Amino acid sequence: MQRFLTEANVLHYLLDKRFAGPEDVVSGKFTVRSLSRRNHNFRVTSGTREYLVKQVRKWDAEGRASLEREAAVYWQARTNPSLTPVAELAPRSHAWDPHNAVLILEYLPEHAELYDLPDRFAPELARLAGQAMGAFHRAMQSEEHLSLFPAELPEQLSIHETNEEDLADESAARRR
Repeated sequence: MQRFLTEANVLHYLLDKRFAGPEDVVSGKFTVRSLSRRNHNFRVTSGTREYLVKQVRKWDAEGRASLEREAAVYWQARTNPSLTPVAELAPRSHAWDPHNAVLILEYLPEHAELYDLPDRFAPELARLAGQAMGAFHRAMQSEEHLSLFPAELPEQLSIHETNEEDLADESAARRR
């Protein structure tokens, strides 16, 4: 049976998977902070280790497939030399639990979302983002990677074609 993670139970999950130890809890070196958006996301500190724990928010085929693809990309980036450009851009993947649709990644404490940066329109940032995207897209052009990336339009670019009743669970901003 799958279980949905919350700030209250992620500790038990990580103890079970050996990504946390009771000594970190007793010493006060275990913290959890929700960073949820489209998925359930948690920033977890356990001793000196930090993780980003991700789980699908909607337990449906589309949500699970998206996270499964993401896990596959991290695995391929770590094991396939042709994906070195992706590995250089991505956090380290520690574990993928397909039964519970949970992905455990290295947490990047210095990471900031581009839209949170005050200089997000700076030419230097645009150049770096363009170089990273170019490296990623060049790596993805090979036949062996096509199965990881279905040739379908991202949901965000086709939301105007969605029925209003399918958007009932979405935020007001997203529905607009």
